Amino acid sequence: MEFTKGELSHIIYPSKQDVPLRHIAHLGHGSFAIVDKVKDKHRLVYARKLFQFSPHQKQRIVPEVEREVQILKRLRYQPHMVHFICSYEAGNNLGILVQPAAEYNLHQYMELYPELDSMYSGEGMFSARRTVERFFGCLASALGFLHNQSIRHKDIKPQNILVHKHQIYLTDFGLALDFAQLDGSFTSGTGNAFTRRYAAPEVLLGERRDRKADIFSLGCVFLEIYTTLCHQCTPED
Repeated sequence: MEFTKGELSHIIYPSKQDVPLRHIAHLGHGSFAIVDKVKDKHRLVYARKLFQFSPHQKQRIVPEVEREVQILKRLRYQPHMVHFICSYEAGNNLGILVQPAAEYNLHQYMELYPELDSMYSGEGMFSARRTVERFFGCLASALGFLHNQSIRHKDIKPQNILVHKHQIYLTDFGLALDFAQLDGSFTSGTGNAFTRRYAAPEVLLGERRDRKADIFSLGCVFLEIYTTLCHQCTPED
């Protein structure tokens, strides 16, 4: 079965050896998933989020993967969200395929910005500076769309924002909350599933928070973009 024909949603393979994808590069990892760049037999390239679990972990992990897939499906036609291709199951592996398999995440791009700005300074609208200046509006539009779909991201940070061919994409909805069936977008309680550097005060304190916590996190990202544009510091400073 091919990934590129029609609107395939979920594919089941007898074993992981039957999955028609070739690993190209490692992109990142989490507690139960790795993210890599893969290629199919048509030479199309995808980013794959691969969950590998033991049988006793399946009952907990599968619903989380299904929730992430449903969120990705709802966001697939927004131009600044990663585009969901399909999911698949092969033994004790679950995979999610999205595009693009980006050149950089925003953290990497900002670290390279001075070099890229010098390299592409004469290329008009595709110069590094012009590209970064467009990020503000693109990310604000993406977050507005996300919230209009009754979804909170909950972990907005440069590492979860991709840059590919001068375009920017919001990614990694593994922690996202779909509050369409809830009474408002509020949640509360403490937890470690967030990034402290970009977390709103109410998140750090375990207090009630809603979609405004996403806006705070995006504001922190905007501040890092702005300081990078001004050559005042890099994201590590």
